[in-house]
Amino acid sequence: MTWAGRRIDGRSADHGRSPAVMTRPFAYAPPDRIVEGPGGVVLEGEEARHLARSLRVRPGETIMVADGTGIVHSVTITEVEGDTVRGTSTARRLFDPPVPEIVLFQSVSRPQRMDIAVARSAESGVCVLVPVTSRRSARMKAGAVAGRAERWRRIALEASKVAQRPLPLVVAEEAGWPLDERSFARCELLLVLWEEERSRCLADALPTAPPASVGFLVGPEGGLEEEEVAELTSLGALAVTLGDLVLRTESAGAHCAMLVRYHYGCLRPAAAFNESGEA
Repeated sequence: MTWAGRRIDGRSADHGRSPAVMTRPFAYAPPDRIVEGPGGVVLEGEEARHLARSLRVRPGETIMVADGTGIVHSVTITEVEGDTVRGTSTARRLFDPPVPEIVLFQSVSRPQRMDIAVARSAESGVCVLVPVTSRRSARMKAGAVAGRAERWRRIALEASKVAQRPLPLVVAEEAGWPLDERSFARCELLLVLWEEERSRCLADALPTAPPASVGFLVGPEGGLEEEEVAELTSLGALAVTLGDLVLRTESAGAHCAMLVRYHYGCLRPAAAFNESGEA
């Protein structure tokens, strides 16, 4: 059965009201842990502990479970025991990949700021976050970025659950500097956020039809050097300004992601669907 929209109609046993998907617990599970039939959905480890101990889910309640490939299931809990939660998929929907795909090239900043940047990117619809070390980035020991990437991936997964994303934010491997052809190949359009740009705003750079992918490069706390911007624009990137606003490095990418999603009509109200999964 396939969902006809993103919201679930139906009364909540706990609150006596009709909740949206946003009010229901959301979890991720590998596709091989989600099969048809009673009790066919099995959550274990940290996901199960969070559901059982923090959210206190009980048999008979409904949660949402995404398999990380774009399919989200409405799951009725059948058993909660120890570090295992079992349930039955009662409806599912395949979500198409977002268009445009938003790729954020985030200059590495101080640890706390970088953590915030990752979380906000997940919450705002960034699809892929690529750490880059520009000239003014926070200095780290060799290999430190790769070492912190695992932490960023955990933050990305948790924030993606909060945002109830069918496809969680992907934190990619660090890109070299200056960006090479492989980095440019990720994006049909690559924009460099630069406070010194005087002629082109974000809206000017966005084509009428959504490109397959849009990339943003955000500088570190000290911003990008003029020579760095020149290097990038010589390779085909476009420098853009956000007007009279100068945003923090940890929030600029998230702001731009939401602006792009608004520009291309991605923030329309979610359609409704019922528990049977029928339109």
